[in-house]
Amino acid sequence: MLDLLGKASDRRLIDQSVILDGPIKVRLEKARQQDREQRDAFVEKLMQHSESGRYHTQDAVLQVPKVRDLNGLVSLPEFIRESMPQEARVLGVDAIARSSSEVSSQALANEVAVRKKGSRNRSMSAPSLSWLRPSSRSGHPADSKTKKSPSRPGSSGKGSSRQAALDISYIAEHHETLQHVLVFVSVGGLASNTDLSAEVLPTVESGTEGDLLIIRNDAVSSPPLTLPARIASGVQDIKLRNDYYELKLSVVSTSRSQSYDDRTSAPLMDATQLSSLKPTNFICTSCSLPLVHSSAIVEYKDLPSEHWEELVDAWMCHTDQTLHEQITKHGRGFWPEQGQALVGGSYVLFEDTSVVKSTITTTERPKRAEDWRLVRCMCGAMVGRCQERHEDGGVITMYRLLKYAIRPVSPTAKPQRVPLSAFIVEDMSEYVQAHATYRFVISDEEDERPRLLMWLFKPSIRLSYMLPTEYFLKKNGSIHAAKVLYKVIRPSTKSTDLKDLLNKYPGFPQAEYLFYPLDICRRLAGLLRESTRSYPESMRTMTGLDVGWLHRA
Repeated sequence: MLDLLGKASDRRLIDQSVILDGPIKVRLEKARQQDREQRDAFVEKLMQHSESGRYHTQDAVLQVPKVRDLNGLVSLPEFIRESMPQEARVLGVDAIARSSSEVSSQALANEVAVRKKGSRNRSMSAPSLSWLRPSSRSGHPADSKTKKSPSRPGSSGKGSSRQAALDISYIAEHHETLQHVLVFVSVGGLASNTDLSAEVLPTVESGTEGDLLIIRNDAVSSPPLTLPARIASGVQDIKLRNDYYELKLSVVSTSRSQSYDDRTSAPLMDATQLSSLKPTNFICTSCSLPLVHSSAIVEYKDLPSEHWEELVDAWMCHTDQTLHEQITKHGRGFWPEQGQALVGGSYVLFEDTSVVKSTITTTERPKRAEDWRLVRCMCGAMVGRCQERHEDGGVITMYRLLKYAIRPVSPTAKPQRVPLSAFIVEDMSEYVQAHATYRFVISDEEDERPRLLMWLFKPSIRLSYMLPTEYFLKKNGSIHAAKVLYKVIRPSTKSTDLKDLLNKYPGFPQAEYLFYPLDICRRLAGLLRESTRSYPESMRTMTGLDVGWLHRA
């Protein structure tokens, strides 16, 4: 027993042996044979793959990222699931302007890279292509250094050294009274004294005029650049300025501009358009929550100008004249009745029964010593104002919702896509017609602090442009716009310093004041900053103000 305990302490029995009988020996031999066959087959497979230089079953699959259309409609669940880019989470107006160029250039570079790669690429685990060349396999690395392969498979070295197109950014302004188009072109990647040539291409229907411009430098040319008016086709004179090129093109026809102005002079979302659209709901443009059930609204009516009382006072030049009964009735404003909505320039007046109370909140105190209180959607967006009216039947709340904060939804008609800047220009144009003033101070609705100085330099102009980078605006287009001079007021500017700031610029001490939500002021500043980049650097300021434009509908 002691001998067994000693062997157990060593955890082994030295004098043990195993005897293999016939069946066990045969099974072990078969296992060894199968293992050898598997090893040989594996080595042979490796050799076959090494001859081709790659593993055929490991092709890289390129996943093209989905780029959502910024102007596309999204549902509320899609909006909630979608995360905002980190670059777009900014707080101040200056931060929006700074991040716009960086984010847009990176996004554009990624998109171009994806398009160039195609649908197939080399595997990351495959060896480099240099070891497949004859010089590398023959054991002479010095020969491989002297021979240069083409930069792109299937292309020659001569073809790869050529540039596909000029890096062009431009803006073309149509001056109708002078009957010419001024084009300012900036070219990247070229010396400042490079000679360029320009040519206007004829259209298919007319061989003598066209609206496409081509800029050439030897064998390299730009993509076709759209012009805002018809120009005589042929070679055009292009002049070199300080840091840009300038063209002055004579307009040969004005029929297109007249029809374009007639089409764009219609009001934005007026009573006629809403009546034909027959919306069932008005939803919030930020989160798509329903704000107004318009199925009970049977009539839309246009309101007169905001300054109609001033016009009435101008008409009544004698004290003994009596006002019309209807004018006297509406002396304190126009208000909708049940089943009715009144459409103003940039807002729509709704009666209490048609508004969805569960999706909106109102402030307790009015703003700017008025009876109006701010109205917000549940998502936090400011959508308008409300006011309580004392009628014979009791107290009724009237809601004044902003057109750019609500969107009509109709099952039978497609809603119009009106840019935000079009409503801002419409508000300024109303003051131009009533008071002949072109200077404005844009303030935010919440804090009542000035955010922008705006000079409506040219209320109506046709532009064609191509931006160096895109973020808030489209990359290129031919649009109806308003040319403005502006200045972004720093958030640190106090109200007491505003008077001194206005005195620096002519005409601004008599400027009109427009109030918008803070988010709208930030978006407006971002649009203006990006439009400024369409001009050459030496033309981006005038009288101490920045030059830009706003897209009209």
